[in-house]
Amino acid sequence: MFSREQISDYYDVMTSSYLEYGGPARGWHYGLWDESTDSMEKAIERATTYLVEELKLAPGMRVLDLGCGVGGLGLLLAERHGVRVDGVTLNAKHCEIARGLAAERGLSELLEFHHADFTTMALEPESYQHVFHHESFCYVADAPAYFRKIVPALAPGGSWRVLEGVHRGSDDGEVALARHQACQVGWRMAPLMTIPDIEQAATDAGLEWRETDDVSQSIMPTAHLFVEMAAALRRGEVPPGALPTDPAELQIKMAHVGAGEAFSQGLIAGQFGYARLTAVKPG
Repeated sequence: MFSREQISDYYDVMTSSYLEYGGPARGWHYGLWDESTDSMEKAIERATTYLVEELKLAPGMRVLDLGCGVGGLGLLLAERHGVRVDGVTLNAKHCEIARGLAAERGLSELLEFHHADFTTMALEPESYQHVFHHESFCYVADAPAYFRKIVPALAPGGSWRVLEGVHRGSDDGEVALARHQACQVGWRMAPLMTIPDIEQAATDAGLEWRETDDVSQSIMPTAHLFVEMAAALRRGEVPPGALPTDPAELQIKMAHVGAGEAFSQGLIAGQFGYARLTAVKPG
């Protein structure tokens, strides 16, 4: 497993690339594609909108964005719905960027960003109507302990919702095992969980399972793009200045590219999936 410092160091190296990748969407995700999607930025915007789709969001509500990055989801929620958002990130640089973006848009009163570990930070009881993860639940190493912490922070009737990569259930064979390990090393994350295991941990902690929506096919364009990017890198087709000169930073970036290729190959092969998951606190 990786320490807080190792995860934060990874994001220190990768943030500038991520900001370029996500553009105004302020996210670094696989995105969701359909016939009308013509750019990565729009795919990410579509994914962010889909993450909160069909939920009751209204001014005055308070929501929690765990693994918030530079605040892309929070900015969208505050602008479109007027909700109050607490964003949590391990990376101090992300907090600084997110706070600056909130100030630029006049949203500082609605957005608060915390430099903290969401698996250990104190949370006020029954204080959030919704809790979100957008490709950050993968940093949860102990799901039962995590849900025991999160469920009390949800208000009765509140929802837990994630849009996340998942495991289909088997790492049979050396190739599959190597893919899964590459994801963990390159993205400095915990092993991917299966949906049944996530559901079990959530319901054991008192949540009611409401939805499993597999959208794996909608991220396939990004998966194929990442596989081709990794292949181009191996062929030496790299724009000047695209790779860092510092050896430690170069190692992190190359492992990141390898993780993107590994997850994408596993997705194409059916080893991994991608889904929106929803559970609700009774009340």
